[in-house]
Amino acid sequence: MSSCNVWATVLGSVLASLSIMWPSFILMISISHYLLTHKDAPWVKNVFAALRPAIIGLIAAAALLLMNKENFGTPAQSIPYFIMSIALCMTVFFATLRYKDHPILAMLAGSWD
Repeated sequence: MSSCNVWATVLGSVLASLSIMWPSFILMISISHYLLTHKDAPWVKNVFAALRPAIIGLIAAAALLLMNKENFGTPAQSIPYFIMSIALCMTVFFATLRYKDHPILAMLAGSWD
């Protein structure tokens, strides 16, 4: 493969990536600019108040999808592993609620070996 083909490949992949990301980036910048200028409007506050339950529902649905036997095991496979998984999940959940820590901190603490 010649160096011309390598540069053409790199250029093509960069252009393809930008063409995928650029329209949504411009749209998000435009929407955020509009919302920042109209953030005190009553209809904007009403829209965000209506979106909160939907967002909570989406997060809860994602959490329920992750609560499967591949992630937590089953009592039939290993009872101690299953109990430990459920206890760890509940401990992190309630500690995050009580201490108002970000859940990412719990993930980082759990990933250190």
